[in-house]
Order: sequence, then structure tokens, then C-alpha cells
Amino acid sequence: MAITERNASDHIITRLPARLPPLDGMRGIGMVGVFLGHLAQYSGLSASTFDNATLKILLQAGYAVVMFFVLSGFLITGILLDAKGRPNYFRRFFSRRSKRIFPLYFTFVFVAMVLIPAVYPVSQNYRDQASEQAWYWTYTVNFVIADRGWDDFQFFGHLWTLAVEEQFYVVWPFVVLALSVDRLRRLCVGLLVVGLASRLTAMYAGNEVATDVLTFSNLDSLAMGALIAIHARSGKPFPVRAATRMMAAAPLLLVSMFVWPLLIPSISNITWSLAPTVTMLGAGSLIVVALFASESSRLYRITTWRPAVVVGDISYGIYVFHQPIIFLVVRSWGIDARDVPSIGSWHLPGMLVVGVVSFGVTVGLALLSSRFVEKPALRIRLTRAD
Repeated sequence: MAITERNASDHIITRLPARLPPLDGMRGIGMVGVFLGHLAQYSGLSASTFDNATLKILLQAGYAVVMFFVLSGFLITGILLDAKGRPNYFRRFFSRRSKRIFPLYFTFVFVAMVLIPAVYPVSQNYRDQASEQAWYWTYTVNFVIADRGWDDFQFFGHLWTLAVEEQFYVVWPFVVLALSVDRLRRLCVGLLVVGLASRLTAMYAGNEVATDVLTFSNLDSLAMGALIAIHARSGKPFPVRAATRMMAAAPLLLVSMFVWPLLIPSISNITWSLAPTVTMLGAGSLIVVALFASESSRLYRITTWRPAVVVGDISYGIYVFHQPIIFLVVRSWGIDARDVPSIGSWHLPGMLVVGVVSFGVTVGLALLSSRFVEKPALRIRLTRAD
């Protein structure tokens, strides 16, 4: 069962378990989506019609990062609400977050940006990107990417999402503690508007990158997750039927977002800004439906499929490693999508070869990280509250 106690007919949650297997599966499926989006970008596809179509389709899979934000908002807000009023509220939260996030992240930054350039003859492009490491050490790379664009941050720029989440983690515990549940709920509703307004503002200011990477541009996704966590502890029924409809409609709406501008070019800025909103609604609805899915349902079987859960369990490591590994395979190992026999002008077979090699190496590194870095770090006692 996704939850240990519930009123199935009224869709009321009475108690959430410590771990929800469907969420691990969702995380794994989302990670594959992000990987495919970056694979299409960096595997060496040509400018042919079929390659362009493949790129445009798979880039939409990159919107899975929105699902990660919704999940983070849901899980972190739930942890904070459950800890509110207990001793060592801040110490317990920051200690556990530090042990979960910092060991792998800072080890990666040190090895990739300090150690490797010092001992290995990397390209000047790699060295130049590693020289921007201060932004990564301080979890502020999203701000400089918004200001300067992607060119100087391609190897490691995917870490902007971790910067957004860390900025959220620093502020949100204080917000949850300071506000009553009703005020917190109203704030989250307001943040839904702030996120969309921030993207529209950035888009009309001519900064397309800022619509993706700035923290304000992602507040609605984090707030959506927080609202679900608040509602789950309210004793009120969830609108599961409406959530099911939204979950089914979201993919179709997302696809339509990239058709409308072809018909009405003047609305392209609006549709680009609304795409994360549609993804956020779909991801939030998916969480709600997954909470009440019976073990015999198709959704439960998909989200608890063993490979999806395994990938979800090590998704943090996969995310940290995957983009540099794709660049390693393509640029250092010389395995390019165009080096493999194509189907006419369609280099899908080559992209898949790059993907299989890159994903295999990435999963291997993530498993090693989980075994030798992340899990040992979780056993360290930083405070008496651990």
C-alpha cells in the first residue's frame, strides 16, 4: 500500500508511512526523463529534420526536473510539519539534510573541478568551466547562469537545480516554523502565482534562461508539493478524481504548448512560461493519485516497478554524474551519435549507443557513490538529535 492507513472511500489520509515506494519510482522515471533530455542535447545529433524532431520531443522530457521540485516541496514540508513543536527542530533538519546532500555534492565538485584539472590534461574548455567553481561551492550557480547563459556552464550547469533546492532548504524551515498551517497554506497559494509571474517577467525581459533556473521561477513547483503535504495532514479528503483527470490531461496540454506558438507566434512567451505550470499540475496530481493507488492498479505497478525504484533510490547520484559523463563519452571517448550507421539522416541509433554507454557508466558511479559516500555519511552522528 502507498499509505498505511487511509479511508479509501473518502480519500482521507490518516497516517503517512516513513517511505512511499511509488515516490521512489516516480523519482526514477523522472530521472530517466531528465537524462533523455540532456542526451538529445549533447549526444551529437545533426541538423536533419528527423534529428531536430527527436531533439524537440526529448527536450520536453527535461521538464521532469519540475517533478523533482514538486516532490521536494512535498517531502521537505511534510518533514518540517511533522517535526514542528518538537525539540531540536532546526538542528535535526539541517543535520539530516547536510548528511544527505553535502557529501556527494562537495566530493563531486572537488574531484571534477579541482582534482581532475590538476592531475589530468583536460581541454581548455573544461578548464575554463572548472574555473567557475566558486558558484558551485556556494550553491549560487543558478544566478550566474541566468545572467550569462549556458555557454560557460555546460559541463556542470545541470547542478542549478540543486542550487535552487538548497536555497529552498535554507529558508523554508523558518517559514514553516513561523506560520500557522492556515497562513502557510495561503502563502503557498500566493507562491503559485509568484512562480508563474516570475517566469513571465523573465521571458518578456528577454531572458529565457532565467525562466528555468532562478529560484523565484520555480517557487510554484515547490509550493505545489508543500500544499499537498499540508493537505495530507489536514484530515480533509483529496480530490482524487480531479487529480486523475489532470494527470491524464497534463501530457496532452504540454504537447499543445509547443503547437500553439506555431499558429499564433505572439503567444510563444506565454506558452513557454506556462509549460512548467502544466508539468507542475501533472506532477502534483500524480503524487495525489499515487498516494491512493491500490496495489493492483496500473499506476502502482508502474511506480513500484523494481528498476524504477532502484533508479529512484540512486537518482541523486545519477543526476549529479549524468551530464559530465555524456560529455565524457562524446568528447573524450569520441562516441558520437553520427559515428554509428544512421537510418537515412536520422541518427537515433547513434544517440541510443551514446545513451546506453553514458547511462551505464553513470549508474555504476551512482552505485559506488551510494555504497561508499552517501550511506556511510548518513550513519555519522553530527548532533545528539541525529
